[in-house]
Amino acid sequence: MRITKIFIKNWRHFDNVSIDIADDAKLICLIGTNGSGKSQVLELIAASAHQVGLSHGFDAWRGHPFAEDAYFRVEFQIDVEKLYDTAKGHLEPFADDGRFGSWDGSIIVVRSGSNSGIFAGNCGDLEASFEAGHAIKNAITDSKAVHYLLLDADRAYPKIQVNVNELGGALEAKWETMSKSRAHSGARTLYQEWFKYLLGIESQENNKHIADVRKAREKGEDEPKFIDRMEAYKTSLQEVLPHLLFTGIDTAKREVKFDSTGVDLEFAQLSGGEREIAFLVGQIERFGLKHGLFIVDEPELHLNNELVRTWISFLKDSVDSGQVWLASHSMEVVEVAGRSSSYLLERDQDRKVRSCSTLDNRPMISTLSRSIGTPAFSISGFTFLFVEGTIEIGERERFRSLIDGSEKLRVLEAGSCGEVVQRVNQLRMISEDIGEPLSFGGIVDRDWRDVKDVGALALQGVHVLDVHEIENLFLYPPAIECIINSIGSASGSYCNILRELADERAGNWIFESARVNERLKALPPANKTVRELVATAKWSDLDGNAAKYDEIVSLYSGLDDDQAKTLRQLLDIRHKVYERVRGEADLWKRIEGKEISRMLPRQIGLADKATLEKAVTRVCQKDLTLVPPALVSLRDYVATLSPHP
Repeated sequence: MRITKIFIKNWRHFDNVSIDIADDAKLICLIGTNGSGKSQVLELIAASAHQVGLSHGFDAWRGHPFAEDAYFRVEFQIDVEKLYDTAKGHLEPFADDGRFGSWDGSIIVVRSGSNSGIFAGNCGDLEASFEAGHAIKNAITDSKAVHYLLLDADRAYPKIQVNVNELGGALEAKWETMSKSRAHSGARTLYQEWFKYLLGIESQENNKHIADVRKAREKGEDEPKFIDRMEAYKTSLQEVLPHLLFTGIDTAKREVKFDSTGVDLEFAQLSGGEREIAFLVGQIERFGLKHGLFIVDEPELHLNNELVRTWISFLKDSVDSGQVWLASHSMEVVEVAGRSSSYLLERDQDRKVRSCSTLDNRPMISTLSRSIGTPAFSISGFTFLFVEGTIEIGERERFRSLIDGSEKLRVLEAGSCGEVVQRVNQLRMISEDIGEPLSFGGIVDRDWRDVKDVGALALQGVHVLDVHEIENLFLYPPAIECIINSIGSASGSYCNILRELADERAGNWIFESARVNERLKALPPANKTVRELVATAKWSDLDGNAAKYDEIVSLYSGLDDDQAKTLRQLLDIRHKVYERVRGEADLWKRIEGKEISRMLPRQIGLADKATLEKAVTRVCQKDLTLVPPALVSLRDYVATLSPHP
């Protein structure tokens, strides 16, 4: 069961939109800005599925499409073999020698003004096609197989308690015969029903097995082997979440049980993402949908990026001759679905949708998506800020907490300084090519850059921090002194504490600041011995001890004579710079922020770096005089970003 085409001449805000689906497409992803109509297309599919007998009902979320004055057409391709099993009588006219033997396997649902109709493809004239269409609808309606499942975006997982008075109905229900009639229900209803389903199936299967064992014993036959109805669910769940093991149903407590890396958990104790996957996989296994339409709105709900990829890959493989339809804002969903199966709905200035094309036909949109690391179909009103750093070190959250920007600000880790510049320049060119104004900027660390380097980056629209790196902003003396005074746990002045910590890292500071000099562009990477030596060299080891620098240069592998001489000279120069800097009030700006912010908390009575960052953020929010000027400058830069023409 698949959809091959959706054409909307006029319906709601759609105007002459055509969605043509490739014959072999198993997973279709609808993308677009909020309000572009992704969920409404899913509603249209759901309403059409009900019209042809695929589902027993339709919940009119925004009104029933087939009760509206509109023109649209939805074309289905039927898996005839799946209908013959249970609806053969209806399909006899469609046999090779039957009246409609020329039927091509398609069924078309049409809404024209106030009239609707169902037609079979290639069955003669309009009247014959109409008659054949309704015969096929009857066949689909009578089929016991599940051909359709809808999981809407209204998914939440509060703790479910199956009351004792509900238990009898759950144990007596004929769940297998109920599958098709329940598959169209909303996600909330399915969630509430799922616990009863599991309790009922577990109890019924156990009771049946015990009865079969007793019969076998009475007859002196071999006892039947227990067939676990939940084995497929357990296996499928571990495909998506390898660490999570479904262990069964606690019928006494009426709870669904899991094992997470050796810890027994109830469903309500799982993380949000684990609950989402455990439930959704449960619905796939419950309804056994392999040959029908599976519709999921916002499949990325509650999931992190990496889990989204695994989950969508699982969905893609969950159908055989069927089809999965998704409506999403997730770049990860698009990446798994593929550009040829991702359909972009675009609204014009009058808010009408007149275009729906695959991303492989919109190369600039695809390029833009890769550049900003998020789907380019949801860029309206957003400001994209590329920062130096990676996801692993949490720069995104650090910048957001300091900038305190609106929800329209998207902070994206771009990697190195060069990659930040590249992203900014790339977006500038893309903005010109697509003719759409984009708001974006870039931020890089000051590191050891001189005034000339800072100016060159500014000309490219990139802001250079006025501190060594972003973590230095959490070392601002007035803010730290306020924290120290409030907890009263540090001994000695903050100035002295900071200098002592900086002195412990003096060797690394001097070495790295020398190594990045323009004169040492071709310098080979430092070997392990040198890295360990400079990492442990304190100011007390270096002050007045020139031999230490001779040792560093002599141990540095792969240097030619000129490089060795230049490095030795620069080490002397940077030694003198550090000697001056360590006595200045701006020491906090120049030192290695990442390392010092890890060392500082225990010196002033805080638990760790995260606690330090939260404390500084809190005091700066309460008292604006404690905000570092460098942070004010950063915020001003972000505030001035506006769409580039």
